[in-house]
Amino acid sequence: MAQALILTFAGYDTVTSALSSLIYELTVHPDIQKKLHEDILNTIENFNGILNYDSVMAIEYLDNVIDEVMRMHPVTAIIDRQATKDYVIEPKNPDEKTLLIEKGTPIWILHKAIQMDPNYFPNPTKFDPARFSKENRKNIEPYSFIPFGSGPRMCLGSRLGLMKVKLVAIELLLNFELLPTKKTYVKDAYNTYNLRQHGVWVHLIPRKPHTT
Repeated sequence: MAQALILTFAGYDTVTSALSSLIYELTVHPDIQKKLHEDILNTIENFNGILNYDSVMAIEYLDNVIDEVMRMHPVTAIIDRQATKDYVIEPKNPDEKTLLIEKGTPIWILHKAIQMDPNYFPNPTKFDPARFSKENRKNIEPYSFIPFGSGPRMCLGSRLGLMKVKLVAIELLLNFELLPTKKTYVKDAYNTYNLRQHGVWVHLIPRKPHTT
């Protein structure tokens, strides 16, 4: 019952945060928005105009875009874990010391710091869904992209949350073009907290009716 309640109610804030960041990035990157809109149309057409689970999951570029949004704008500030055994981190440089993490130690992982590290993602402040293309995804360092955590305690609601984000994004782009306004915030846009501080201001321009 506890897990069902968490999946139903606790996911609203994270889903809306992810959607806000997604809408913002698509608004300030019209070329990416156009490419995603075309991929949505082409994929649904391949499924005879039917929008269902299979057609949603087949929109590959949507996965790329959402993953890049989650890389730059993770919906949680930290991932918390607890050491289940003593663990020693050996120094890589002469000026570093050996670090012992004792069993039972609470650990906070600042995953945004990892996901914005240029050693893992070159030019990290650039919004570039191509990082997560089928060709490039295999080059991503393991555990450098962990918006939902990883391992046996990975977020239980990740699949449900992502499906909600995908459905809203698809319906939004099928029906509207997203354009910036005078209030649309641009400076330091890669910072999630700036987006939350300034809000996401968007013009919704109706598109021609689609057939789905």
